[in-house]
Amino acid sequence: MAIALIPTWALFIVPLISSIISIIWYSPQVFGAAWVKALKIKPHITNVTSTMVGAYAGELLQAYGIAFVMEQSGAFDTIAAVRVALVMCLAFIAPCLYAGVLWKNKSMQAFWIELGGTTLSLCTIAALFSLFV
Repeated sequence: MAIALIPTWALFIVPLISSIISIIWYSPQVFGAAWVKALKIKPHITNVTSTMVGAYAGELLQAYGIAFVMEQSGAFDTIAAVRVALVMCLAFIAPCLYAGVLWKNKSMQAFWIELGGTTLSLCTIAALFSLFV
């Protein structure tokens, strides 16, 4: 499935921008400390490179999904693109994250931090893509 209207370079650069925003979101100064506390874990990254590559790969998959839905729905202006991202978050991301609250005893605070970060990421991707079409 090719994405015809969004430039190929944007499919690789936009997820990089979104990854940087996610790094800021989960930094200790923003929500990282509260997120770690809510999950009751000790922060540790043994291999920063593989963690960053994995995070970028996740953002790349999200970007492709957003681009595909934008193209299929014709949502190319910024407002329509962000609506697509919000609907995807409400319809798919929120229920999946909430399953962690129901079945894995994850706190609601962790749920809201993760949902906020993912929503910001998807909305950023959609808004940036709308600028390149």
